Amino acid sequence: MQIDDLQVSSSIPGTVAFQVQNAAEAVSQGFELDGRWSLGDDWLIGGSLAYTDAYYDSFPRADCTPGQAAAFGGPGCTQDLQGETLIFAPDWKGTLFVEYRTEVMSAWEMSMRADFTYSAEYYTDSPLSPGTLQDDYQIINVSLWLKSPSHRYSIGLIGRNLGEEAYRRFGLASPGSGIYLAELNLPRRIMLKASAKF
Repeated sequence: MQIDDLQVSSSIPGTVAFQVQNAAEAVSQGFELDGRWSLGDDWLIGGSLAYTDAYYDSFPRADCTPGQAAAFGGPGCTQDLQGETLIFAPDWKGTLFVEYRTEVMSAWEMSMRADFTYSAEYYTDSPLSPGTLQDDYQIINVSLWLKSPSHRYSIGLIGRNLGEEAYRRFGLASPGSGIYLAELNLPRRIMLKASAKF
């Protein structure tokens, strides 16, 4: 798919502020697979796999990285990112889940589920600064639920990010200041949830 006038953020020289402008052309192509398999009445297995080849077809006046800006020695530093990867565009992403459901305690439903998510590396800032390269990561989530026969009452024990994996949800670098800013995902969480419908 050809993308014209792609909106990208660029820094305002000498500040940590940013502006958005239509400044690039890009190509994004790939494939995605998704499926579920039922193993009898109790087990369900599913997953997805996506491959993305996304790159700038034209981006002649992109912001410099902090290192390039320091070597340039003054305002007006730009670089040509033609052929380079887009931000937040990992080559590979995938998910896999296993779910088990059964009846317990006089028709109450018990369900257990484990989810595995994988992402290859990606950049979080359009100059493709080395400090904004997010390495590949894996996330594991699990849950255990009990639900009444009418699903009116439910209680669940939920675990998120059990491997305590840290990755950047957002990140950027200011060439004029050399400052890196980033927002990380939430750490491991264990939660107990209960609900009642009236």
